[in-house]
Amino acid sequence: LAVAGVFLPLSAAQSAVFTHIEGSADHATLESALNKVTAVKDALADANGPFTMVAPTDAAFTAALPELGIAAADAATLLDRADLGEILKYQVLSTTEKVNPLTAGDITTVQGMTATVTVSSDATPVTKVVGSNAAGVTISSSADVGTTNSEEHAVHVCTDRILLPKPVYQVASEATSTFSTLVAALDTAGLEDVKTGLGLQNGGALHTVFAPTNDAFTAYLTAR
Repeated sequence: LAVAGVFLPLSAAQSAVFTHIEGSADHATLESALNKVTAVKDALADANGPFTMVAPTDAAFTAALPELGIAAADAATLLDRADLGEILKYQVLSTTEKVNPLTAGDITTVQGMTATVTVSSDATPVTKVVGSNAAGVTISSSADVGTTNSEEHAVHVCTDRILLPKPVYQVASEATSTFSTLVAALDTAGLEDVKTGLGLQNGGALHTVFAPTNDAFTAYLTAR
């Protein structure tokens, strides 16, 4: 697209979600992250929607630094993590239409893993989206985001922390009927580095893990 002789990237010109984030004074870090991982930013083009996104504020990113093992003085390194794209994709819910308000239940994210929405029964309901942290992220405000034709997208703002996907070790430790032997092995003294490498405080390293089940361990021991 060209305006007055200036060529604009198609995705930037047609991404109402990114435009909404870009225009927010509270989402500079999220904007920088999306500009860093252009594949995710481009995927938010209106033509690929509609989108429902959890949008962490700058305060949420700051609050999440300890969970990611990042010192406050090194906050800028968050944007250099290899898993930044996975974190950003986890903020986008995989739906066929915008979801506003959010309703209780499990929902799949664009990253592929699920998150869980909870809605309290208080007089003023509190909505949370739960990922790796059981406390979840609290939705402080929500908005329908319009395109030139209609309000196709929904953006849900959180200020307390980032919605993070469960790392490998956490997934295994929560599936005790399948992976209790693997978890016990990882908890063995001397394997702390391996265990850390499969958690959130691993500097953002991405891993492909062949995870033997309890039955696999039993079969191995029986065959010895």
